[in-house]
Amino acid sequence: GWDGPVFANLDGWGVDADYRVVQRIAQQRSSEVLVTFKDQFFIRFPDGDQKAGERVFGHSHWRNVDQLHTAEKKPFLLDLYRQGLRSAGFEYVLTFEMLDEGGHSLHLFFGTTNKVAVERFKDGLWKVDGVSGQRFRDPRDPNQLSFDIRDPDFTPLESRILELLGERDHNLEELREDALLETIYKKSHVKPAADRLIDRRKVIQVSTGPSYADRVLRLAEPQLFC
Repeated sequence: GWDGPVFANLDGWGVDADYRVVQRIAQQRSSEVLVTFKDQFFIRFPDGDQKAGERVFGHSHWRNVDQLHTAEKKPFLLDLYRQGLRSAGFEYVLTFEMLDEGGHSLHLFFGTTNKVAVERFKDGLWKVDGVSGQRFRDPRDPNQLSFDIRDPDFTPLESRILELLGERDHNLEELREDALLETIYKKSHVKPAADRLIDRRKVIQVSTGPSYADRVLRLAEPQLFC
């Protein structure tokens, strides 16, 4: 029934995650959705069963993937589906990529209207017992680095912090929020990553205080001599 909160795990290996169902779930208070998304289906068969693609995305814009260069296809589809989940009513949308030993990838999207649910989901993700050979990757990491969750690589998070500080000064709480909502990492990963950047003189702290919001970071001036 649709009388209360719903947690739906939708399998989208092919074209099984109907967008109308996603929209209906988003209308339920405190509901969440976890969608398995296989981008290769849409990349390989853009001229195939197009109605099936429309069921997943809710429109025909996904067909434009056929006009893109190979390197642009996957980011285009992932961004389009992420936008679709937000348009459906999920304020917060996380996405991450799982890779097996053979390098085959599978994308998972988590949608919710509750920021606390985002934190719980991240906590669960990082507590998962690792499967041998299974690796994770943030699909929006430009360097596409992957890591075993039992032995994580925080380089993408450090790069993200440097990117944000390249735009303007940020306090630690802003950086923690960005990590929570825009990356695969948790809030608690940010301060250690920032401390490493400070130690390497990539970042400086320009103000301090008792709260994360008081601690403002700035991109350091380039060093001519090390």
